[in-house]
Formats: sequence, structure tokens, C-alpha cells
Amino acid sequence: MKIDAFFLNPAYCEGRITADVNAAGILLTTEFAAQKTGKEILGVIARKFSGHVQPVPVALTEYLDILGEGDTVKFTGQQIEVPELECSHVVSAFIRKQGKILLLKRSDSVGTFRGMWATVSGYIEGDETPLFRARKEILEEIGIKRPKFLKAGRIVLARSGNRVFAVHPFLFETDGEISLDWEHTEYRWIAVEEINHYNTVPKLTEALLKVI
Repeated sequence: MKIDAFFLNPAYCEGRITADVNAAGILLTTEFAAQKTGKEILGVIARKFSGHVQPVPVALTEYLDILGEGDTVKFTGQQIEVPELECSHVVSAFIRKQGKILLLKRSDSVGTFRGMWATVSGYIEGDETPLFRARKEILEEIGIKRPKFLKAGRIVLARSGNRVFAVHPFLFETDGEISLDWEHTEYRWIAVEEINHYNTVPKLTEALLKVI
């Protein structure tokens, strides 16, 4: 997969990520977080040699936590390519009712993150739009036919092993009653600030903050 980046040095480089400044490879660090990009982002640093070991900033990305020690990376154009990672696009449809947010506990029958708390979610298929998939999953998973669409947020990247989920967050509102399908065992309506009290799927809090 490819990750968007801001390049400070146009020179091509590639290698394996390391957290050790004395090892050969690409050094992963937050040292160069303050740059002329107009926002707070984290740094990816390539080691270069000039008489002694001297880290030189090459590229910056807000998705630093997607990268891990041992990953092979290539700096190409305005992106960082990570060949070993596969990317799946999914939706996370948050449902609001009377100021509360719906959380769903994933059953033992689903393929990933069993027993963890999530929101309405699903894989985007073919050429369908994320919004179409979000509405479809809402109907299938909780039985709400016409939720009111409120907002779409920026994509959040969440990594699990060698797979990265590109999460498309949405916020809907309803006054209807919830009817669970086989994918979930229970549900709760919570205040936004209560989400950290639950064992949630990766980056659920970050996805929620994109739409509230």
C-alpha cells in the first residue's frame, strides 16, 4: 500500500525501518514533527552519513503509527510505499440518538476483532460509494431503514498485522429502535467521552472524532 507524505528531500531511498539510530535502514522518529506543512504531523527519517551518523529528514507523514520496525519502505513521488501491507477500505457508521452514540459488541461469528466494541461497519465492495455501503450496513446490522445522514469524516488508517484498514467514518442520526443481526451480541448508547471505557476495535475513537 501507499501512504501520503510530505517530502523534504526529493532523493529516492528505500530500506527496512529500524528504531535504532546505529543500525542501517530507515529511522522512524518523531523528532522532526514541527515543519512547514501547516499542521502537526510526525516524521519519517532516512539515515545518511557525513563523517558520522547523522539522521536527515526525508519525509513526513501523519500516518507514522501505520509503519513498524522491520517494514520495507520505498519513498516514491509524494508517497511512502509499503509493499508488505495490504489495504482494505471499510466504513464505520456512527449512529446518534438523543445525544448518545451507539456501540455494538462484535460476536464470535465475525471474522475480525471478536468480542470487541465497534460501530456499524463493513467492507466497501467493487465500485460502490462508501456512503452507499454505510447505509446498507446500517439496515443489515441494526435494522434502521432511513437514518438521517449528518457528516462524513476524513479516512483513518488502522493496522492489524500486515493489513491496514482504511476507515471511512460517517455520522447518522435516528429515533428508531435497534434490532441486532448475527454480527453483534449487545449494544449500548454512550456519551462520547465514555468510549475510552470500552475495549474497542483499533482507531474507533479517532474515527468518531472525525465526525463529531
